[in-house]
Amino acid sequence: MRKKFLTFLSILILLFLGLKVSSMNVYNNNYKIDLQDKNKKASVILKGLKDSKDFIEDGQGNLYVAFKNRVQYINIKGESYDIINNKSLNIYSIEYYKNSIYYASNNSIYSYNTIDKKTKELINSIPNSGDYKDLKLKVYDGILYAAIGAATNSGVVGPDNVWLKDNPFIYDMSPKKIILKGQNFQSNKTGAFSPYNTSNVKGQIISEHFPGNSSIIAINLRTKNANTFAYGIRNVKGMDTTSKGILVGTVGGMEDRGLRPVKRDSDYVFNIESGKWYGFPDYSGGDPIDSPKFSKGVKSKLSFILDKQPTTNPPAPIYESKYVDSLGALAVDKEGCIGEKDSIYFYDNKEKTINFLDDQGVCRKIASFNNTSNITSLKFNKNELLVLDSRNGTLSSIASVSIDKNSSGNNIMIYIMFSGITISIVVILVLEKIKINKTR
Repeated sequence: MRKKFLTFLSILILLFLGLKVSSMNVYNNNYKIDLQDKNKKASVILKGLKDSKDFIEDGQGNLYVAFKNRVQYINIKGESYDIINNKSLNIYSIEYYKNSIYYASNNSIYSYNTIDKKTKELINSIPNSGDYKDLKLKVYDGILYAAIGAATNSGVVGPDNVWLKDNPFIYDMSPKKIILKGQNFQSNKTGAFSPYNTSNVKGQIISEHFPGNSSIIAINLRTKNANTFAYGIRNVKGMDTTSKGILVGTVGGMEDRGLRPVKRDSDYVFNIESGKWYGFPDYSGGDPIDSPKFSKGVKSKLSFILDKQPTTNPPAPIYESKYVDSLGALAVDKEGCIGEKDSIYFYDNKEKTINFLDDQGVCRKIASFNNTSNITSLKFNKNELLVLDSRNGTLSSIASVSIDKNSSGNNIMIYIMFSGITISIVVILVLEKIKINKTR
């Protein structure tokens, strides 16, 4: 009888431990989120969002989820329907501000008023037909920021550009006036900031184009005036603001491909300031393209495209990844919801992790995902970090474990039960030992 009781108590302990572990992580069939912090919990709050692009919450608990050609509204009751549905759309990003939805699609940015249901085009003719089309949007204090990617890998059109055959006249449009050094590639046939098979000459002036590639533009939502906020930013893959309005973004580094291949570059996290040039295409991560970082072991090191750079000391990143083409979605914890105030969270697609970056530049992993995951958007909402997994079609929440009175009471009861079970087992073992000694 005692052995049976002992076995029963052992099973209870195993179940208890299993429940404690599972409360920290999410297991949903093959979907899994592993949390590294025991003070965090994860849960799936929405399913059926496969191939979604982005999402936003309106401050009232209602969600707007963007797909390629539609925006789905999901209210706090769980009711859902499309508020925007147009087969000609190709939505990349979505934002919400004062009863309006803002979304980027193809070469334009639109507003949709949720009250009168009217759609307006804010800006068009965005040069968004090259390698990096995923326009990223962020609203802060009445200003809509839009990040426009580069058309090419490193400023030169080449056979690596899959769109070249169908769009032979696409190239990088400079957001500021520049003067070229006259360097050409592919047997001197193709120059920078020019169509394929069009060469440059030394001293050639490239006129300013608004909006331009590899830039962030700012649109005043009250006056509708727009300007170039920052430039020389190759491709922003995630963007948010701190509580003080500082723009933060993940930025892709140049790759080892094309007519001007760059070796050993990385992805970066930058604080992005107004009026600054961030180096593309002659610097990356604050380093010149002819530095040892990129030229070590290379037969012929790269040289500058621009005859004169806006600065020889562009801003350095606050974080550098181990890999290129790795970093993605980014969100800033403005209120300190699940960690330190203004700490930065970003997704690493190579590692399949969400990482936390504090104000000292220390990076730590907080969550791991399986290889099927594709996290396309991160947003903070009240006391949680919301995580959109486009490939698995889930919206998940990562939050701090509650420490209110009720949860504390529950934890105390659990530990009392656990302690009682442990003491009972010890008593039984002692009694068994005494019994054995008496029979000898």
